[in-house]
Amino acid sequence: MKRIAILLCLILTTFLCSCGNPADKPKPSASPSPMVTPTPEQTEAPKPSEEPEATPQEEEAPEEPPVEEEPEEPPAPPQPQVIGKYTTKVLDANDGRLANMKLAAQSISGFVVDPGEVFSFNATVGEASAANGYKEAKIIVNGETQDGVGGGVCQVSSTLYNAADQAGMQIVERHDHGKDVGYVERGRDAAISYGTYDLKFKNVSDTSVTLQVIVDGSFVTAQILK
Repeated sequence: MKRIAILLCLILTTFLCSCGNPADKPKPSASPSPMVTPTPEQTEAPKPSEEPEATPQEEEAPEEPPVEEEPEEPPAPPQPQVIGKYTTKVLDANDGRLANMKLAAQSISGFVVDPGEVFSFNATVGEASAANGYKEAKIIVNGETQDGVGGGVCQVSSTLYNAADQAGMQIVERHDHGKDVGYVERGRDAAISYGTYDLKFKNVSDTSVTLQVIVDGSFVTAQILK
């Protein structure tokens, strides 16, 4: 029995030695992995990380020069208002008569009559004499028509009288001719004779008025403006 036990021990030891340590056995080689062809995207070199673009600084806009305000235009002066106007037709347009009427009209146009002031035709126009540049033309003397220096001046005074009356001026002095004159109705004329007959009217308004007389060859027009 003892021999049998020893023999079994020897057999067992031999068996164990022949088998060896399982860890020393070579491991089976792994199957080679199939070759994978990289795609073009995979072969590209990796791009460096992109840095965020720097935000450009906004340039400050140049300061605009201050806008100069245009100076305000002064208000337009008020236009003169016509408060009296009268026109008569020139019936005798000879050179001497027209020259006399224009000369008298120039002396009157632009004359200003202040409130309460009395306008005098003779004081403004002066004597219708040759020395003052007046010429001969038909005049009425004592109801008769005759040649004389200053013919035509009475048509200017008569036209101005009607304009002044229309404008509300107070008539201080006025005289009729000895006969009809034709360019105004009877009683609407104003005879002038320096030193004897005059045309006067007073400005009874509260504002100054300006006189204007225009002779255009066919008509005589007088205006009272304020």
